[in-house]
Order: sequence, then C-alpha cells, then structure tokens
Amino acid sequence: MMGMGFGVWSVPIILLFGVGLAALGALTVNALFPHRFRQAYTPEERLGAYEIINRRYARGEITRQEYEIMKRNIKDSEENPL
Repeated sequence: MMGMGFGVWSVPIILLFGVGLAALGALTVNALFPHRFRQAYTPEERLGAYEIINRRYARGEITRQEYEIMKRNIKDSEENPL
C-alpha cells in the first residue's frame, strides 16, 4: 500500500495532535473554572484572632499600643457577641 498515510510520521503527528488537544482542553477548563484549582483560603484565615495579632506584632506590623487595643477588642467581642 503505497501513497496512503504519512508513513513514519503518522504516529508522532497523531501523538502531538492529541497532546495539544489535551493541553488546550486543560487550559480551557482552568480559564472557565479558576477557583476550583486554587486554595479556598489563605493559611492565615484559619488562624485564631489572637494568633494573627501576635504574629503581626512579632513582625513589627503593629505597635504595642495597637496590639493591646486589638487584644482588648477581641476579648470584648468574645464576651459580648452580637
């Protein structure tokens, strides 16, 4: 059977086409549903309020006075929930 098909190149061409098609499908799904493949929350969101302000104070993001005010506010909100 001569003259039909691509000969030696038929298998690599078909494989490249299949891989390209799969990559295009994966990119399309990721573009349509980006939130499904990302973490739903940042690690800091699952920390408690005290732990967050302790870390912020340790990193120097807030002053001692701000730290004390935040700590007092957290304690008050725990004692008197809405």
